[in-house]
Amino acid sequence: MSTEIFELCNEPHDALLARVKANLPALEALQREVGEAEPLGLMRFYNSRMEVYRLWPLVERAAALFRDISPSGELALQFEIMVQGAAEARLDRRTPRAWIMATLPLVTLLHHCRALIDEHVRAGREIERAPDVPSAGWAALLGLYGLS
Repeated sequence: MSTEIFELCNEPHDALLARVKANLPALEALQREVGEAEPLGLMRFYNSRMEVYRLWPLVERAAALFRDISPSGELALQFEIMVQGAAEARLDRRTPRAWIMATLPLVTLLHHCRALIDEHVRAGREIERAPDVPSAGWAALLGLYGLS
C-alpha cells in the first residue's frame, strides 16, 4: 500500500486524535471526578443506597463529552443502549434482586465511562499520530466513534 493511500485511510483517526487532544483538559477534569465518585458509587450499590443515582449526572456528562468529541456527533449503538438503559432504570427496592436490576445499568455505564475516559486521556497525552496498528484501548475508542 502506498503511503498516500495509507494517509487517506488514517485521516479520520488522526482527526479523532486531534479532537481528543483539543478536549484533553475537560477529559482530565472528568477523569478526576469519575475517579473520586467510583468508589462511593460502588459502596452505594453494594449497600443498596439510593445515593447511587447521584452517579447519573456524571455519566450523562461523560456521554455528552464523548458526543462532542465524535466527528459525527454519534456514538456506538452499544454505548447508547447502555446510556438509555441507565436512564430508564427505575428505583425498585422491593427485593434485593429488583434493586440490583434497577441500579446495575448505571454502575455498568460508570465503569465503561471510566475506562473510556482513561483511554481518551492516555491517547491525548501519549499518542502523536494515530497508530498504524492500534492498541486495544485506541481500538475501543475507534469503535466508540464508529471508526474501526
